[in-house]
Amino acid sequence: KDFISGIDKIQIMATGFGGRLIPGALNEGQFVIGTGAIDGDDRFIYSAGSLFYDVDGIGGATQIKIATLTGIPVIVASDFVIV
Repeated sequence: KDFISGIDKIQIMATGFGGRLIPGALNEGQFVIGTGAIDGDDRFIYSAGSLFYDVDGIGGATQIKIATLTGIPVIVASDFVIV
């Protein structure tokens, strides 16, 4: 089934990411569309169907691919929920 922004949700387990995420809605400043983080707050990066996690935004850590979304759907920060 295809992901539909505004209807479907991407659930992220806070404990699975070193406890650095706060349960609830994802802060808009923690999500960016592009090939990499653009500031220190960016945690989730989405590019052409690939979803990455970056523990420190523009710091020295490498972003890690955590998911591939089939069909390259549009996604926005409000499509995420941290549990």
